[in-house]
Amino acid sequence: GLVEVTVEGEQPPSRLPGHIEVTLFRIAQEAINNVAKHADARHVRVGLSFGGDTVTVSVADDGKGFDVERALGGQGHGLESVGLLGMQERVNLLNGRMEIRSSVGAGTVIVVQAPVSEGAA
Repeated sequence: GLVEVTVEGEQPPSRLPGHIEVTLFRIAQEAINNVAKHADARHVRVGLSFGGDTVTVSVADDGKGFDVERALGGQGHGLESVGLLGMQERVNLLNGRMEIRSSVGAGTVIVVQAPVSEGAA
């Protein structure tokens, strides 16, 4: 079925450095693809916010969710099984961090935070 995507965000104080912009876009794209493939969700909300030297992107869905600890418990292979490995790799490129909150039947929220200090490039 169709997935409805809503994007809510603050205007950035200034354009982000290009490589960060592109990487965050790819992360969000990959998250939405995962939702479409795995989650049986009807709605996805993508959020973008800025605080200090940090940009935060969140992707929340109302799908079936999964057991995070079990998915991530398989010696790191869990990230693959839920399609998150590529996202984690991109997050690592930004020196960022990714948090996954999910439980079976309750949807999933993925939060990515990355530093945007000018000198990071």
